[in-house]
Amino acid sequence: MTSSINVKTVFPGPNEVALREDELPAAPPPHAVRLRTHYSLISPGTELALLTQTHIGFSKPETHPWVKYPLYPGYAAVGEVEAVGADVTAFAPGDLVFYMGKHELYADVDPRETPVLPIPSTARIDHLPFARLAQIANSACYVADVFAGHRVAVIGLGLVGNLAAQICRRHGAEVIAVDLSQARRDIAARCGIVHAVEAERADAVAAVKAWSNGGADVVIEATGNPALVTPALQMVRPRGQVILLGSSRGAAEIDVYTLIHRPGVIVRGAHETVLPLIAEDGLDRRTVLTQMLDWIAQGHLIIEPLHTHTSLPQELTQAYHVLNTDKDHALGVLVDWRTLAEG
Repeated sequence: MTSSINVKTVFPGPNEVALREDELPAAPPPHAVRLRTHYSLISPGTELALLTQTHIGFSKPETHPWVKYPLYPGYAAVGEVEAVGADVTAFAPGDLVFYMGKHELYADVDPRETPVLPIPSTARIDHLPFARLAQIANSACYVADVFAGHRVAVIGLGLVGNLAAQICRRHGAEVIAVDLSQARRDIAARCGIVHAVEAERADAVAAVKAWSNGGADVVIEATGNPALVTPALQMVRPRGQVILLGSSRGAAEIDVYTLIHRPGVIVRGAHETVLPLIAEDGLDRRTVLTQMLDWIAQGHLIIEPLHTHTSLPQELTQAYHVLNTDKDHALGVLVDWRTLAEG
């Protein structure tokens, strides 16, 4: 039976993490399902930016009106259908599902508005929250139209960069990665990304150009660091593409003539909203999420090395601290809500 109390993670203010208890309605709304979270996944880039008040939305409230404290973080979860609204026929109590859930024990979700997706029966449930980050990473492959034979360089081997590199390989591309951290490059190798160079080496650009015989067809900048846009432009071949996947946290000064105009380089943004969340016709993020769940279940995306930590809800302050201070070794932090639900 559903508890009458929900437990939610909240950022009351900058660098503050707390748990809040709220009353749950007796039943979900007619078109909604009530979901009991098993695992949620911290998104290191977005959530740390929200926690530390560095998210672009704090300075652009006109485009991000929701970015203000208190904030309720999270957007990747797996769990169990606890109850269904009176008008719901597609789900039943006990179903295991993926959803774009916050870090909370219960959620009432309307599947008409937000994807609620059945879990592949062959999948490890604790791997499936990573499908959300894979869906975001896929935005770069989608806008670049990556295909077999492409030579792709990925700058940054955090969760999104690593998954973007894996997805490009799944499409048949040859991939090289660039990252500061030896530990992250080692994790990438365990995920099948065997070509990698150190980001701060003086010859990192030269190494990518030598590997790709003159310049990569596609360079994916996955960190959001605006200072890395110029190296990305230096790594790409004439008439190639530079894809900005990481959400930029500032401005960049670029030699537009030398790096873009004269060589005919295309620069594309790859925010996940290049695709609608749910569309009546055509490709949408719900469809991509379904594919990523299947790829994880089938082993086409390697998740085990990316899952570096597991946290209980009561330990979230420390979990965010580790993500913020040990970026070499902390990548995927799952929050395990199961014991709290039992309590």
